[in-house]
Amino acid sequence: MRCICLSHETALEFWRLWSARNGIALHLFHCRKTMQTDDLPFRIFPSSAVLVDSSSAKRTVVEIIDGALEDGVPEELAELLGACRVVLSETHSSKRSEESGVADSSSGAGKVLHVLGHRKPGVRTADGLTYHHSSATYPKGSFLKITRGVYVCVPELVFAQMASLLPFGALLSLGYELCGCYPVEASEYLVRHPLCSPNRLVAFCSHLRGFKGSAAAKTAARYVLAKSASPAETSLAIIATAPRNYGGFGMRGARLNEPVKLRREAERIAHDSSLVCDVLWP
Repeated sequence: MRCICLSHETALEFWRLWSARNGIALHLFHCRKTMQTDDLPFRIFPSSAVLVDSSSAKRTVVEIIDGALEDGVPEELAELLGACRVVLSETHSSKRSEESGVADSSSGAGKVLHVLGHRKPGVRTADGLTYHHSSATYPKGSFLKITRGVYVCVPELVFAQMASLLPFGALLSLGYELCGCYPVEASEYLVRHPLCSPNRLVAFCSHLRGFKGSAAAKTAARYVLAKSASPAETSLAIIATAPRNYGGFGMRGARLNEPVKLRREAERIAHDSSLVCDVLWP
């Protein structure tokens, strides 16, 4: 069966859309345990033990996307695949326009669909499609089936893939985002659905073999904290807790957005039985 496996920036974009579209209530986020994994993507979507070899021909990729859209897919995937479908079509039209000497004002300029396959290592980009060849050994459950013919790399693998593309600080911030619950736009009561946990990041990265960027991913994963509620909290936590050799103060043992039960006297003052600390050193 012909398939594509979304990877790198495209997979990250999908998970960001999925996270926002499947937000959780703010009070559930505050009560969430840092070790909780029962509602993470790997529990929701069926997984593949092996990497499916993505089609590298643009025409075939377009046919796979069309088939997935016809089947009816989750809204966030339809949005992403639809945009990629337009870009792939526009690059074809743009190429024909160039050959005929007609200018083309493509609205999708710069957007690329990233897919992963298990052929010889390397990267090949053409006409809006980047095919990442890989011979790495991946941990079990590295790929999730979203719909017929479409797989996506799990968030933990996306984190590792971005390790070769991002500076260390940005990679660390990405880890906080994936393990956090940033606000959903236009909502005061919902936050984004967490995509993984720090423990899963560490475990996953430690099992990667023959993977570019795995060393940086393993190191960064060790310093990611769960439950960041915003980019500002992420920056604060990184500065406070990252090791000194990475520019932080090395204040280990912190917890983010941790509920603290109040004593009776404090309850009268706060008019509540508990408070949530942005950063807490218990």
